[in-house]
This record gives sequence, C-alpha cells and structure tokens, in this order.
Amino acid sequence: MKKFKISLIFVLTIVVLIISPFQDTILVFISAIFIHELGHLIIIKYQKKKIVEFEILPVGCYFTIASNVDESNGSKLLLYSFGVVFNLLYLLIGLVIKNALVVQINAAIILFNLLVIPPMDGYFICKHLLAYFIPYKKVLKINIIISLCLIFLIIFFLKISLMYYCYLIYFFILTIINYKNIRNDFESFLLKKYLSINLKLKNYRNDNINFPLLFL
Repeated sequence: MKKFKISLIFVLTIVVLIISPFQDTILVFISAIFIHELGHLIIIKYQKKKIVEFEILPVGCYFTIASNVDESNGSKLLLYSFGVVFNLLYLLIGLVIKNALVVQINAAIILFNLLVIPPMDGYFICKHLLAYFIPYKKVLKINIIISLCLIFLIIFFLKISLMYYCYLIYFFILTIINYKNIRNDFESFLLKKYLSINLKLKNYRNDNINFPLLFL
C-alpha cells in the first residue's frame, strides 16, 4: 500500500494562499505544480516504476520509488528532469497566448526546482550529471557543499520573507540529513552496482573499488 503524507509547512502555505487576495495567481501556481508533477508521473509510468510512498510538500510532491538494481544513471536523470521540462512547455504556452502570469510563475518554478538543494530536482539532476564524470562518493560530497553554499548565499545576500526563511531552514535540515547519510547512500550504490545484472550502472564513473565478499 502506498504511504501518503502531507507536510505541515505545505498546510501552512495553503492557508496563507487561501486568505490572500491573489486568487488568479493561486490557480496558475497550482496548475503549474500539477503540470510539473505530471511530467514526473509520466516518466515513472514509462519506466514502469512502482511508487511506494509520496509526500505533498510546498514545492510539489516527493515520490519514494521502489529500488531497482538495474536502473541506469540516465533513467534517473530523465526522471528528475521531466518536471522542469513540462513547466518549460507550460511557459512556452504562456508566451504563445501572451499570459504574463503563466510565464512568470513557470519561470519561477523552473528556477526554484533547478536549485541544487534537496529535495529540489536540481539536487538530483546535478548528482546524476556529475556521476558521468566524477566518482560517485565525491559527487555526494560535492552536492552537499553546493547545497550549503547556495543556502547561505540566499540567506545573506537576498532579501526574502519570513516564509522563505522557514523553507531555507527546512532545506538546511534536509541537507544535513543527506550529509549524515553519505556513507549509507554510497554503500547502497556499491551494492546495487555489484548486483546489477545488465551492467547499466557502468554509466557512472568507475570508483575503482574492488567489491569484497561481504556483498555476497
């Protein structure tokens, strides 16, 4: 059975939007989020993946997908990219119909999702792009460094509202959790690489590690 979660910060965001006077903006924003998640779902269905859990966040949905040892780096990159691709298509429609609100909101969602900060798509896109050129363990560390740098740059150099500060605190906590899980993530990657039958994981840069018998 799929597990369903709704984050508290998402509920607070909805309350703020409902009491705000910008109803047109809310409708376009919700439609843009729906289009974004539709892009991910289409690829999930195309790749015949199984969703075991999903959580509604202020920035969209977070899917937990059943693990597959044969999954290639390219398939993951495609999955994380398609939400942004669908927003880009929606943005182009906005340009054609000359709707500035559709263009602005989708541009904002695209830029926001491309941030290399968990749980943004940009965090995973960056990870799987770098994995073509850099050993995976280094990729995990580089992603954490980029995330922390971006969070602190936004805090110290951009004037943002209290709500966005709350988001940044939430993202900072997720980044720290990812940092603490680097070893587990890397060991999981090695195990999947070792067990992969069709060697699709060779798309990752070779980490030059001899697999010990403990994986058997």
